[in-house]
Amino acid sequence: MKFLFFSLLFITLYSSVFGQKKSKVIENKIHIVIESKEDYDVAKGRTVTEGYNVFDRNGNLIEERKYDKYGRETEKIFYEYDSDNHKIKETSQKPNGTINKIEEYKFKNGLKVEKITYYGNGKIKSRKKYNYTFYEW
Repeated sequence: MKFLFFSLLFITLYSSVFGQKKSKVIENKIHIVIESKEDYDVAKGRTVTEGYNVFDRNGNLIEERKYDKYGRETEKIFYEYDSDNHKIKETSQKPNGTINKIEEYKFKNGLKVEKITYYGNGKIKSRKKYNYTFYEW
């Protein structure tokens, strides 16, 4: 019975977070969502973690952890936002803390104008610019 209760709670939270908009995260005051499953194929009935997500009070995803099919952590991603809740930085790390890559985003008048991707050593990998053409009414 206890398992059923927690399963239903998880499904409710999971669908609220991933099946709904950011407003649902705020409305339900969700801070952390842990996604796990009982795996009878690879993990022989053990519960393995599949995902771990942390949200700030504005409903922004600020930390994401990814796992392999055995429940071992493979990557951590940290997100930073500006005062307008635009994602301005994404840092990907290996489980040991070594940085894989960093992506930085720049905004002007609420529109993304640039994305710079860096290797883990800080060298620029790529720079993507966004140019907009607007209707004249």
